[in-house]
Amino acid sequence: MAHDSIDAALSVGRSGWQRLGTHSIRFEAPDIVFLRVLGDVTPEHIRHLFKEVRRLSSRSGTVCWLIDLTYLGQIPLETRKAAMEHGLDGHLRATAIFGANRVQRAIATLTIQASRLTGQPGALYAPRFFAKEAEARAWLEDTHPDREPVFQI
Repeated sequence: MAHDSIDAALSVGRSGWQRLGTHSIRFEAPDIVFLRVLGDVTPEHIRHLFKEVRRLSSRSGTVCWLIDLTYLGQIPLETRKAAMEHGLDGHLRATAIFGANRVQRAIATLTIQASRLTGQPGALYAPRFFAKEAEARAWLEDTHPDREPVFQI
């Protein structure tokens, strides 16, 4: 993912898709990071993605994360561990996930619960799941920058 492309999207509000392996990511002004997952997610993807989200939030304030899991493959244990270790508390206002099946939702919920039990970064933060993109976007619309981050304890 080219830093210049993301910087340009931030500075002019352009919404261009960037590649992260088989996945796609774009910034939608003023504060949405949209990730389309296609296939398996590796620990390297997680580390790079979280680094980019941190960078974007440092430039534009906390961001909302919109994630499409419709075509998600596998998320191996090593990837889930990487997500727990590199949490995004303080960088995300809210996360809305759509397209996840019941098993994927259960895995995400168990990973979050494990984070809480072990005190890992991201322990207080929990995403919201939706069936459709429009529902996820509507919920994110209610998370304005002047409001407190959306947490679920």
